[in-house]
Formats: sequence, C-alpha cells, structure tokens
Amino acid sequence: MRLYFIRHGESDANVKNVFSNRPPGSPLTEKGLAQAKELAARFSNEKVTAIYASTLLRAQQTARALADALGVPVVIDDALREFDVGKYEGQLFDQGGLEACLEIIGAWLHRGERDRKIEGGESFNDMVARLEVFLRGLEKRHSPGEKILLVGHGGLYGVALPELHTNLPPAFTEKHFMENTDFIVSEMNAGKLVCLSWCGIDGPFEG
Repeated sequence: MRLYFIRHGESDANVKNVFSNRPPGSPLTEKGLAQAKELAARFSNEKVTAIYASTLLRAQQTARALADALGVPVVIDDALREFDVGKYEGQLFDQGGLEACLEIIGAWLHRGERDRKIEGGESFNDMVARLEVFLRGLEKRHSPGEKILLVGHGGLYGVALPELHTNLPPAFTEKHFMENTDFIVSEMNAGKLVCLSWCGIDGPFEG
C-alpha cells in the first residue's frame, strides 16, 4: 500500500504566524487554494483510491481540491490533525508559543522526554499513538496495491513519522521541514512503513 502524507496549502494562520491547531482552524488563502489545485494536477495520472484529511479546515479544503480532480471522496479523521499546543492555541508565534514548541520538540526528540506536553496540549506519545492507530486501521480497510492520500500537517508529520517508519531519522526530518503542499511517499507492508521520498528527496535518509 502506497501512502502519500501531504501537508495542506498555505493558510491564513501561516501568513499571520498564529497557532490554529484545533478544529475548525483557519482556512486556506487564495494562494493556498491555488497550491491545492496545482497539487491535484500533479496526482492526475495516479490511480488514487482514497483520500483522508484532518479535522482542520485547511486540510479539508486541500483534500477537496484533490477529490474534485481525482473523483475520490474525502474521509475526515481527527488522527491527522496538527499537534495540540494547549494554552498557546490562537496566539501569535511571538507570544511565547513558538519558543515553547521548539523547546518541547527538542525534549521529545533529543532528551527522550516523550510524555512532556505544553499545558493543555498533547505529548509526543499522544501524537504518535493516534497516528499509529489510524495507520493500522488503513491497512485493515485497504488492499496492498492501493494508493492513498493523507492530507495533514507539517508539525505532526515531521515529529511523529520518524517514529513510525523504519528508515527515517528524526535529525533528517528536522532539517527538511515540509513546506505547503509538500508530500512524503511511503510504502506500508505488514505493519511496517518505509519512506521512499521526503518532500522530493529520495532515500536513504541520513541524520
């Protein structure tokens, strides 16, 4: 089963540098809507069988552009939403939230403090657990030869996916943060995920 982990198009929150990680979240900008249409054109020759999107509006709008072009319905799943930043939700990055997020991500990835969380938010283990359960469910619902698009968020994917893949070092994903409408290509077989391409960079991945 081939999985495409896609980051949404540019959102209003991206432009304003605001945390908008809880539903409904901010919409796409005009640029973001155009990016989503361009992304759909890139997948026009792929035989996509399913599209999933997070509960946040910007991901759903991106997924709808894909669905309209490919003729595949969108399934909404909360497992794909961005990680919860707790008390910083709705605040500008420079009001302390960005610094707090970078600190806690460092604690997760470099100091093994995976149960730590921002007040009111979620931990690394929380995030990985919901994504892992979702991916196991995909393997039960879909056949090995299917191609599936998963429209979610850069923070979630950058932090959680190395834990769920056999060949992705966290140090690599930290250096190659996903831009809007970037995507990761992975193969899933017998519960094991192998990354083939990260935002256009082919493996092997070093970090």
